[in-house]
Amino acid sequence: MKRTSILGCMALFSAALAGCGDSASQASTEAEIYWRQPDTTFVPILGSTDAKSMSRASMWVADPLAKAVFMLSPAEGSYASLGVEDREPIQINVPAKLAVSRELGLAVYDLETKSVNLFMPGGTFIRGFEVEFTPAVMEISTAPIGYTFAIASTDFEGPARVVIIRTDALGTNRDTLLSPVVGPQALRGADATPGQTLIAPSDQGMWVWSKAVPDTVFEVAPRSARVIPVRVEDHDAIALLSDPASQMLWFTHGDSTNGSYSAYDTRQGVDAGFLGVRTTTGQFSPRIVHDGIVMGWYRGLQGRPAAIAYDLNVTRFERQELAND
Repeated sequence: MKRTSILGCMALFSAALAGCGDSASQASTEAEIYWRQPDTTFVPILGSTDAKSMSRASMWVADPLAKAVFMLSPAEGSYASLGVEDREPIQINVPAKLAVSRELGLAVYDLETKSVNLFMPGGTFIRGFEVEFTPAVMEISTAPIGYTFAIASTDFEGPARVVIIRTDALGTNRDTLLSPVVGPQALRGADATPGQTLIAPSDQGMWVWSKAVPDTVFEVAPRSARVIPVRVEDHDAIALLSDPASQMLWFTHGDSTNGSYSAYDTRQGVDAGFLGVRTTTGQFSPRIVHDGIVMGWYRGLQGRPAAIAYDLNVTRFERQELAND
């Protein structure tokens, strides 16, 4: 049997590692439901720890309790799983983190084997490599192509620090992008601790926002040192969601029944990043944004999680025209 029970406590801190107007009025605009999993459709998700998407229609979900990776496509009425009940692929044991790429496929970090394994979307294993750390955020970056990991490291004096590491597509040629001695000066040392830092993937690396430096979000990447000013109203954000497809970054706020999402333009050369605000109502836990669609969970029958997506209507934002547009 390939399964072992090693579901120990893992430090997951992807949510918190824990300009132009919106049309004429600058008012918040409620997002519209884009698709919704019927709460009568049962998917055996027990404890999702990550979600990623390749399209507006679906999302991939890692569930170490169910010991499976799920693909949910409610818009098409399609649901699938990889690794559940000892079925193929055998490389999926206790999946905890995901990264997706149309060019490379689906990457899964497995808690049992301490490895990153790459699969075709249908589940065919391509290759894998072991790592000695547990990633809190994992992404496939495109410039250059490779993996970027954010981890909570205790290798330095003092409290745990956020460290960002990049590798090539084979897991080799490792480079540290952020640590107490590398990266933006404002994020070094105790300023970038897991409990005070929000992290979201970018095309080239990671967006990093520390509550100790709340007026700026930094892109930490091999070929970029971009910074975006953050307005005071977003200094109490509870999560950071990125949308490279729309070239936006979202600071999220909310409680169990209402949420708000502040959009920032991440394109090179933009003078003022803030674009406007979107809101959602009802019990909704956002997890990812892809191409203007925010996806996450609502509570269905008997309290089971079910997938739902909202259209953030990003085309309604008035965005600055750039010379290369």
